Amino acid sequence: EPVGSLARHWRVALILVGLVALAGLPAAYYQGRPVYSTQATLYVSPRLILTAQGTEEFQLPSDAQYRQYLQANIRSIRRVETAREALKQLGGTGRAWWGQPQDDLQKMAQRVAAALSVSTSAESYQLVASLRGARPDGLAETLNALLDVHISAQRFADQYGLERRQAEANQAALRLNAELLASPQIETVEA
Repeated sequence: EPVGSLARHWRVALILVGLVALAGLPAAYYQGRPVYSTQATLYVSPRLILTAQGTEEFQLPSDAQYRQYLQANIRSIRRVETAREALKQLGGTGRAWWGQPQDDLQKMAQRVAAALSVSTSAESYQLVASLRGARPDGLAETLNALLDVHISAQRFADQYGLERRQAEANQAALRLNAELLASPQIETVEA
């Protein structure tokens, strides 16, 4: 019977409530600050264009290799260099959101990278990126800039050799065109 026990030991209960309140108030003050968060989902295809030997896609043969590819993408997004490029894209607004007066670009990029978390979505082709901050201002814009920088870098990496393949295709088209012009014309005779 808890009610009877509290009635008999009300002084002990009152002291315990006071101690918990004294210990809890400072913790609530320091831990109770608002934290804002924004989240984005990025689809990562298991099909890649990895070589300059053609335009066909390459399917990653195993789930383990695909998971390694996802982990490489996570590391790329979380890099301080990616955050630095995103802050450069944001310009002065990025400094207003992430910088202190004495901070340089590297310090702000480290702050952004520390506030970023990226994980895989279970059993899917998605990465979930989340950016947290003490103010809601600029979180979504910063996360979008981070992902834009990453996607641009991936697009460049995935299109490795694209210029060479285009030049080869243009040369082949010119060669075929020259062969057509040099070949004897076939005349059609109507009967």
